[in-house]
Amino acid sequence: MKDEGIAYTTVEEALQALKAKPGVSLSTTKPDNWVIATESGASIQWSFTPPGHYAHPAVVRREVKQKDNDVYVETQALCHAEKVSCDRLIVEFKQLNERMRKTVQSRLKDSRSE
Repeated sequence: MKDEGIAYTTVEEALQALKAKPGVSLSTTKPDNWVIATESGASIQWSFTPPGHYAHPAVVRREVKQKDNDVYVETQALCHAEKVSCDRLIVEFKQLNERMRKTVQSRLKDSRSE
């Protein structure tokens, strides 16, 4: 499953390109070993599934955007697992995105009221 928003053909290609890109910081989550690449400015984050994950290999790219007084998260994915696993991964990220959107929205609201 290739998403048109990701300009790479494979998950490995995306990871290698981000490793070589200036301004990208890489980290690995503990204990689950997701590789997270954050582009400078921190509004774009790439999440790479670890080996053994049900949707591996896959990467999800999320970008936090603001329009007027609303915040939303644009999400694209590149997933080479079975369709059902890829679909499940997307549903999980949409749930994470909604929680993140509410948190950012709340912070923006708080900063405007100060």
